[in-house]
Amino acid sequence: MKFLLLSSLLLFSYVSSFAELEFGRSFSKNNLFAGIPEINVVGNGVSISDGDMTPDVSDLTDFGNQSICAGFTTVTFTIENLGSGTLNLGTLTISGVDAADFSIVVFPSSTVSGNTSTTFQVAFNPSSIGLKSALITVNSDDSDEAVYDFAIHGMGTDPEINVQGNGNNIIDGSATPSGSNHTGFGPVLVCIGTNTRTYTISNSGTGNLVIQAGGITLTGTHAFDYTIGGISLPISIPSGGNTTFTVTSDPSGTGNRLATVNIANNDCSEAVYDFAIQTNGQADATAPVAPALGMMTSECSLTLPVPTANDNCAGVVSGTTSTVFPITTQGTTVVTWTFNDGNGNSSTANQTVIIDDVTAPVAPTLPDVTDVCSVTLSTPSTTDNCAGTITGTTSTVFPITAQGTTTVIWLFDDGNGNSITSNQTVTIADTTSPLVPALADVTGECSVTLTAPSTTDNCAGVVTGTTSTVFPITAQGTTTVTWLFDDGNGNTATATQAVILADSIDPVISNCPPTITEIVNSANCSAVVSWTEPSATDNCSANPSFIATHNPGAVFPLGTIPVTYTVDDGNGNSAVCAFDVVVVSNLNAIATVDASGAGVLANNSSGTYQWINCATMAVIPGATAQTYFPPANGNYAVMVTENGCSDTSVCANVFAVGVQELAENSVIAAFPNPSSGLFYLSSSIPLEKLELIDLSGKRLLEETQIFTQIDLTKLQNGVYFVRVKTIDNEEKTLRLVKE
Repeated sequence: MKFLLLSSLLLFSYVSSFAELEFGRSFSKNNLFAGIPEINVVGNGVSISDGDMTPDVSDLTDFGNQSICAGFTTVTFTIENLGSGTLNLGTLTISGVDAADFSIVVFPSSTVSGNTSTTFQVAFNPSSIGLKSALITVNSDDSDEAVYDFAIHGMGTDPEINVQGNGNNIIDGSATPSGSNHTGFGPVLVCIGTNTRTYTISNSGTGNLVIQAGGITLTGTHAFDYTIGGISLPISIPSGGNTTFTVTSDPSGTGNRLATVNIANNDCSEAVYDFAIQTNGQADATAPVAPALGMMTSECSLTLPVPTANDNCAGVVSGTTSTVFPITTQGTTVVTWTFNDGNGNSSTANQTVIIDDVTAPVAPTLPDVTDVCSVTLSTPSTTDNCAGTITGTTSTVFPITAQGTTTVIWLFDDGNGNSITSNQTVTIADTTSPLVPALADVTGECSVTLTAPSTTDNCAGVVTGTTSTVFPITAQGTTTVTWLFDDGNGNTATATQAVILADSIDPVISNCPPTITEIVNSANCSAVVSWTEPSATDNCSANPSFIATHNPGAVFPLGTIPVTYTVDDGNGNSAVCAFDVVVVSNLNAIATVDASGAGVLANNSSGTYQWINCATMAVIPGATAQTYFPPANGNYAVMVTENGCSDTSVCANVFAVGVQELAENSVIAAFPNPSSGLFYLSSSIPLEKLELIDLSGKRLLEETQIFTQIDLTKLQNGVYFVRVKTIDNEEKTLRLVKE
């Protein structure tokens, strides 16, 4: 029986495969294995074939690289049951040469229902470096894959750290700094000295060498005298690769300064690679370099600038002295400067100062002075190198009034036996022009006549201006008036004054005609219309001009024609008179509903007729008689044409088309008729409804109660219609005349 079932499955599988190849159609495994279990193993969503001996990263059978000392790699595999029957799992084993490097950390369920799955996890924890291979075997009751196996492998890795300085190896754990590998930094001045060493980290192992953030540290007694630099952490150094970092020594004290460099990494055998470093801190024993100071001379006094000296540690050092400045003693003074670096080292330098006053006061350049009437000079002064400001003296008597030129001699004496003279020329002559006044702008609209302005003169007093401009000024815009001011001594001044004329007032129009209406008879379609033309006044222009769209006596067609008069004052201001000329024909077409209420009549007895449906405003073909009986109730108008002129009536309402008339033996009457407004109604049969309608078809009244009279006293005289309906739904229309 089992043989037959297996044979049937093999035959079905063969037929299915053949069908897929032959016809390009596939069959669902759920249909193929209906009622029996079917195992399938998946890694990373990719099926792993039974007996697959080629591990691959795509289905996770290749576990990749794993350090032999840091953690392990875990992979999850899924066991699927593609059949509908329950899959019973047996043992799950790992075998092979390196089976010990792999382990099952999570086992699958022992049973897997149809079309469901379970998972198991395998951990890779290599014990040594190199490729590690094994075989996973899944035992189950699958009829054709009871033993489902596939190969796995992974690479055991271990980075190998080494550190060099100056091209020489630094032994891990070295406690003896050496200059050959730069762990010894040599002597460094404590005051300003630093020394930087560069070290190379290399990886000669099989995996990436990883140094985490903060992985390089300094410890030891004088760790604070050193700083790490030249590297960005974390960093991963591939097999065969290297990187560098620096250590800078800046000793804070004298003597040997010891510290330890610690490199934390993932090397299994050297997780912390450390070595000692040392610097010899040196004290400052060098005095500042004393400068060579030059001799300084002056006449009255001297304050020396503070000199400086260069020091190996302090840098620039300023000198100090006991001499009091400024030095005012005549003769020679020796100033001794001391330079101290603050570390117990100092030097001195001498500087010679000579004070000797040999300079006379500065001779000032005095300007010539010119005036028209008289001059009193201000006393001039000058400067002296020692005395400062010196005021001049002269024998000339002030004020100077003599016309012509006077030379004034000024004497300047510094009180130390040094003196100088300067001459100043004074000329009396009237050469001063009148003051130029500031004249305000003047504005107007039509014209401006200016009042002559005045100004002042140093000798003449008040001077009145003259101009060649002709007044009044009437030109629109800006006119510049130039005023001349003459003091009578050959001195003149001019000033300009702006006159701005800006007419901003519109002309005023009088007697603008109102709307003109002309009624013409049917023999005319136009009219000659005359009117009295408007007049205009303006604030500036005496006779403003008009421009008209039409003139009196012009011919106007039927309709409303606008007429416009525009007046312009020539200064950009205008006004408009506008009115309408309305030409109306006396045709006065009227449409009236006839006595039956079922037809309409044109009141015009001559001309041609065209009836119009008011609902659509469309011409009714063939409806060209004076009377029109429409086929349906509604509103209708007539267009009457006579002598080439046309007029259209208002719409009239036809309301009795299709109405059932009263029987011949029925009598309904209204009396008296005509009447001044009150009509009485009699009927041989009961009435149900009454409507009062005017000639245009407009409903004026509707009654459904008992009625025996009709009151038209409040309506205008004319013809009206009364439409009544009996209880038998019969209708009759009566014609009423109100006088």
